[in-house]
Amino acid sequence: MSSDEWTYRDDLTGLAEMMIASDDGLGTIAFDGASNLDDLRVWLHDTASTERATTEGTDGHPEVAVYLDDVVAGVPATSKPGARVLAAELASRTRVLDGFAALPPNYRVALVLKDGANLTVGQIGDLMGTSEASVRSVLYRARRSLRGRSEG
Repeated sequence: MSSDEWTYRDDLTGLAEMMIASDDGLGTIAFDGASNLDDLRVWLHDTASTERATTEGTDGHPEVAVYLDDVVAGVPATSKPGARVLAAELASRTRVLDGFAALPPNYRVALVLKDGANLTVGQIGDLMGTSEASVRSVLYRARRSLRGRSEG
């Protein structure tokens, strides 16, 4: 693997660690017993892939997605896409991850609980000590903010 792929995996790991170790108490709500570091890294990778496809209106190159799935899992890849295509994909995904990292903690936690843990809005409200309407608002604003930041 080249240093670019390792940087991507390291960025995912660093963001996952930051979220789990969040000192605002919300990290514990989202991750206590629900996810380990590997699960969260994979979820962030999947989120970056999905969000990149949404903001750019394309699924990109399937061979790049398969390759990066292997990179994130830490397994040897069967083939490697072209450097130019890979660099563009990594740049797009990094913009998404940077946007995710810049979200307020309650936005990140709500997204992880909804999209990562598949909890209902009511369950999220109970965990976060707020109303369902507030959770819906946070989720809407989080997704809007993430899209705005990742369209770079």
